[in-house]
Amino acid sequence: MSNNITLNFIEWLSYVDFVGIINQWNVLPWSFVTLNEWVQFWQITQKSHLLDIACTTWFSLREVSYLSWCSGIWVDISKYSVESAQYNKDFYTPSLPIKYIHGNSLEQNFDEKFSHILLWASLWFFTDPQAMIAKCIWFFDEHWILLVSPFYWSGLGTPSTESLDFFKRTIGIQPTLRSYKEVMSLYRDFEIIYENRKKPIIESADELKKYCADTANSFCTRNLVNDQQVYNLIYNRLLAIREACNLMRPYQDYSTLILRYRKKTYPNRFVELF
Repeated sequence: MSNNITLNFIEWLSYVDFVGIINQWNVLPWSFVTLNEWVQFWQITQKSHLLDIACTTWFSLREVSYLSWCSGIWVDISKYSVESAQYNKDFYTPSLPIKYIHGNSLEQNFDEKFSHILLWASLWFFTDPQAMIAKCIWFFDEHWILLVSPFYWSGLGTPSTESLDFFKRTIGIQPTLRSYKEVMSLYRDFEIIYENRKKPIIESADELKKYCADTANSFCTRNLVNDQQVYNLIYNRLLAIREACNLMRPYQDYSTLILRYRKKTYPNRFVELF
């Protein structure tokens, strides 16, 4: 691939394709901790069969399967994410019973049914989140679990215009500044089995630089890229992405959720919210 990795090519890539091709482990809020909560609090086991939607390089399903030995399918629209996800499986966890599909999640149809779906914080990335939820229901039997970890606005101040503009230029979307109630309205028809609300921690400059250097070095080594300018561009673009996210952390909280769908009760809610 090294002959194709040029400055122009890296600059041309969209955010989604960029993080996919460099194999950024684009993790859900609180990464391994959230995955452990899901596995422990809803007993994901070897008998579970998961569907992971839009997780770029396959972090969530791969690590959940590593913890529980569950099987699963992962779907993403970026071909570069699929290539990196396949590399990650072959290199890190070749024996796990998981597989990938390159495509649009809304257009997928499966013969098998699933016990859980992983949507982490990605639901608001879809142009029609409700359509994605409707599609999820179609994927499952009478009982299943939705695992999400959405961001929401903490209500403590508002990012500056400069910070919001920088985030939009760097990542291509507006950050989540919806209230907790607005974000949770997407899931109003599900039963909340477990919830843990948390506050993201701001990363230091040294922590950001190590993360970006390790990711850029890994990509260049794996793809035999020896051009220092290409390395610098990858490092600086990823650093800008992480800095943009870091700027939002004082204004965003997130919630680790386990939501249940039961055909006989959905979409009714018969319990109070506390």
